[in-house]
Amino acid sequence: ANIKTHASFTPNVEGMARAEWVLIDGGDIIVHLFKPELRAYYDIGSMWRAIAESAKKTTPLATEPPTTPEAPSASSFADKRASSVASSS
Repeated sequence: ANIKTHASFTPNVEGMARAEWVLIDGGDIIVHLFKPELRAYYDIGSMWRAIAESAKKTTPLATEPPTTPEAPSASSFADKRASSVASSS
């Protein structure tokens, strides 16, 4: 699909003059295109892996689903009502 024909706007493209590192900003999606030597130099993949590992260490993972309080039984409502009626008399 051609982004120019399907998007409601024209994506912003930077870096085409030198074409070593081209950035295409499509709004919700950003694409980076590198020459192989620049890709190796900046090693952005390592940066993203480090961020992912850091997030795993700082974000607690739920091992069990959260517990929900049990719904009160009909008899507990009746007991509370009886108590409130008795105390108001």
